[in-house]
Amino acid sequence: MDYIEDKFRNVLDRDETILWTGTPNFKTWMISGIPFLVLGISDLVFMMIVFISFGTTMLPVLIFGILFLVIFTLPFWGSILYMVWLFYSHKNAVYAFTNKRVMIRSGVFGIDYQIIDYDKIRDMQVNVNPIEKNITSVRFYLTPEK
Repeated sequence: MDYIEDKFRNVLDRDETILWTGTPNFKTWMISGIPFLVLGISDLVFMMIVFISFGTTMLPVLIFGILFLVIFTLPFWGSILYMVWLFYSHKNAVYAFTNKRVMIRSGVFGIDYQIIDYDKIRDMQVNVNPIEKNITSVRFYLTPEK
């Protein structure tokens, strides 16, 4: 077993063999968070403009303005945290196709496994966007039965 296959050793059945393993492309993994980051940055810029437009040095208004800025810039801080989560979760994101099922390993602090038997897969889609096309990467979407 190689390094990636070794990550699935604990969840394999005795008569199960791994046919293929792979990891997501780091660039496309990180690019997936950019729309949220753009929204977060535009929220921050908008809130800074609103804060600066107060233009007062009166203490009660200044305190209210700072509290307003802290609360309403949460989308920005959330987008930063999401990018950090994407960065650290990439090393744990591994996919495996076995002779029985599909296994997806993910997580940052703890490791999670999502396992879907082949007979439980209702639909599968393969999508390639322009960025993925340039770096020869694809996205698979599996829809399991409920």
